[in-house]
Amino acid sequence: MKFANPQAWHLLWLLPLIAAVLHLFYQHRCKMMSRFIQGHLIDEMAPGFSLKFYRLKAVFLMAGFVFMVAALSRPQWGYHERPVKRYGLDMMVVIDVSKSMLTQDVKPSRLERTKLAIKDLVTKLNGSDHIGLIAFAGDAMLMCPLTYDYNGFLLSLDDLSINSIPRGGTNIAQAIEESVKAYQGKVNSEKAVVLVTDGEEEEGDALKAARYAHEKGVRIFTVGVGTREGDLIQVANANGQTEFMKDADGNVVKSHLNENLLQQIAYITSGAYIRSGAEEFGLDYLYDRQLSKLKKHDAQGKMSRLYDERFQWPLMLAFIFLLAEALISVRKRTGFIKNTSLFSSLLIVVFFAPSSAFASVAGEVNKANGLYKQGKFDDSLNLYQKALGQDDKSSVVKYDLGTALYKKGDYAKAYGYLEQAAQDKNIRIKPKVEYNLGNVLYKSGVQKENTNVDEAIKSMQEALGHYGKSLAEDPKDQDTLYNQDFVKKEIELLKKKKQ
Repeated sequence: MKFANPQAWHLLWLLPLIAAVLHLFYQHRCKMMSRFIQGHLIDEMAPGFSLKFYRLKAVFLMAGFVFMVAALSRPQWGYHERPVKRYGLDMMVVIDVSKSMLTQDVKPSRLERTKLAIKDLVTKLNGSDHIGLIAFAGDAMLMCPLTYDYNGFLLSLDDLSINSIPRGGTNIAQAIEESVKAYQGKVNSEKAVVLVTDGEEEEGDALKAARYAHEKGVRIFTVGVGTREGDLIQVANANGQTEFMKDADGNVVKSHLNENLLQQIAYITSGAYIRSGAEEFGLDYLYDRQLSKLKKHDAQGKMSRLYDERFQWPLMLAFIFLLAEALISVRKRTGFIKNTSLFSSLLIVVFFAPSSAFASVAGEVNKANGLYKQGKFDDSLNLYQKALGQDDKSSVVKYDLGTALYKKGDYAKAYGYLEQAAQDKNIRIKPKVEYNLGNVLYKSGVQKENTNVDEAIKSMQEALGHYGKSLAEDPKDQDTLYNQDFVKKEIELLKKKKQ
């Protein structure tokens, strides 16, 4: 057995309070009676009052409360399995580990900065994306095949160094051919390669390899790491001391970013080129604007285990105990009272009906969240809309629905629901609501870039306003800070474009 909402058990802290209130009420009643009758004479002088029935009512009341809490915790046991479809990207990351990647024009070095950026990229994957790793220098080697095991991928990434490939040099052509080979047998998805390098080709024909990759349906997205000005390459000598790398003639070697070659590779394979900077590496931008829009593979044959909801049983027991408490009289001779106690009636109305409705809405939202995580936005939308139909005042459900619409690209409707959620000043996820409102407005601006630059700038400026509201609630949120800086730069680019 498991509980879908275990936080509800915290309500049991109220049980001692209920017991204390009932005890105080009983003590008060006895005190009032003791003014007229001595304690040992109560049973004889007041035969209509039954202490046993009073205690039984208290037990039933507390038992009903316990079972209501159990129902709110949503117990689940038993399950059924059903096949589900998972949609994800196929992405091979190819990293240059030649000695030129030790250059420190990008801190701490080109290679270490690349590894950090790839780790950040992995956090954006949704669990259904395939990712693999190839390292290259004078030769290329598959370090991690396409996998869902992100931890295994990260272990392979951490192990990368300039010693990962025994043969020195830089052979981009070999790296491209190895990435094409890694995709053999993959169908029904676009094959993406993220090639991270400074572009200094020492052997092979990278453009020829790019044309071969294009024929095989592989799209290469190149990321140029380094600066055009370049810097000297620092290596460790035999004594472990750092010195500048020298060529055969004894001259120090300076490494430069070769953007021209990387741009041509991207163009030939219908990919894209991104130049990493000192502050922003560019992989987030590449994923959001390019990789996330590629055709995803359909990983069938996965089975999802759905647990059966059993909240109805403790809910029924709670109702029975509360009803029994309401019907039991403290009078010995009547057995049942004619009018149910006000307190018990309120408990039945307040807890019974809302708990059933809450469990129903929570069940729909829980299922929708599962489908959302699988990338099945259409199915999750239907369940979110169903949940909103049952509770049209829930700001959280409106937020969930707006976020799902945002993922579907329906920015107008997404903004409407998110704006309604933002009106709730007491919503706990206020920073997330404002953050997604900013994202929606930014995406809307992107759609207008080629048709109406002024409207695009206006939309992005409004996005900055929502990012500001999000940061007012959570000043240290890194995603919001990044998006805020990113959108500011986009606005500057659009203003230059307009001029």
